[in-house]
Amino acid sequence: MSIGVFKLSLKQRRTLGLVFNALNFLQIIFGLSITVTSIYIVLSFAPILYSERSEINFVFIVTGIYGTHVILHYLMGIKICEKCLNQPQKKSTSGLLLLWTCAGGNILLNFVIICSILRKVSKHIVRSMKHSLQHGMRNYLKEPSWKETIDRLQYQLECCGISGYQDWYDLEWLTKYHYNVNSDVIKKLKSESETNSLEVLPWSCCKVDFPMQCLHDPIQQTQSVHIWSDEPTIVTSSINTEGCLQYLRAPIEKAIICFMISTVLILVFQLFIFLVSRILYTSARNALLLEDPYGVAPGWIFGRGDCGYTGGKSVAEIMAEYETSGETSESSNRSSTPKSKRRPKSHRRSKRNETTSEEGTESNPISSLEPSRSGKTGRKRRPRTSSDEEKV
Repeated sequence: MSIGVFKLSLKQRRTLGLVFNALNFLQIIFGLSITVTSIYIVLSFAPILYSERSEINFVFIVTGIYGTHVILHYLMGIKICEKCLNQPQKKSTSGLLLLWTCAGGNILLNFVIICSILRKVSKHIVRSMKHSLQHGMRNYLKEPSWKETIDRLQYQLECCGISGYQDWYDLEWLTKYHYNVNSDVIKKLKSESETNSLEVLPWSCCKVDFPMQCLHDPIQQTQSVHIWSDEPTIVTSSINTEGCLQYLRAPIEKAIICFMISTVLILVFQLFIFLVSRILYTSARNALLLEDPYGVAPGWIFGRGDCGYTGGKSVAEIMAEYETSGETSESSNRSSTPKSKRRPKSHRRSKRNETTSEEGTESNPISSLEPSRSGKTGRKRRPRTSSDEEKV
């Protein structure tokens, strides 16, 4: 039996073709959003990192490639729609539609697999970035590459440390080789500090728009060293207090969420595209089989003639049932008319007789003189009298 049968006229098939193209265009937009987001992460975000750059590039290059596949696939869908409308009789159209549908299903399957592992990948990237930042902060004054990376990161993102500026106090990135241990300033800072580290920050932690001097290094800013103990709020006002990890994690998480939402929407619209393409193609093909390309023809999701299936009703049988059901519905509509609105039969009959007699009189004025059924003329008959009865 046929599944999902719809009777479509030529105008309805063309309207369905417009719907098909609109769905393809939406899929192209979703694929474009995936590709653009991946390109942004690879070109604008990954370069500011150091050790995780290769991992992030690999993940988002893969998603960008799949986004490109989506764009190309549904651009081909617009061509498929044209062939279904104008060339349904060709065998290549059926094969191309089947191949295109299978390719779309394969892309969606790969998308679902990627989505299932992206959350794990994102968590791994965040952990890796945290360890990488810790390693880079410890080697800030030891390796010039790390110093350049950390400074650029903190300056561009306007952040300081991993979770906050105090991470610099806990990591002990300054050693005895970077300052004079016997200095009075160092002894004072050591005695006031709760840890063995010094409350010193790199210059890249300073706020760009702070109107006064940035207080980030009491070892070099000896004239203002009293502010660290007397007015600590001024110190924190001159530096960026928020950590860098949240700014690094946000673009990746947003990109992954965008990818997942786009994948779900692509999956839903792909289902509608499959149904619309099947109904459109089979209706256009069946119209040619009925030798009426401009008339009404049934279209279905699956039916006779698809994939070698020979069961179910033929196109002619479906159309015969359609016409019969149309006549039945018309007669039922006629019978459902209220009796008050219908004229009585006697009234209609008398009205018809009056009309017929008037038309006959007007068209033939000597009809009263024509012989009657008994062969006599139309003269008036004299009434019988009693004398006549006696004669009889």
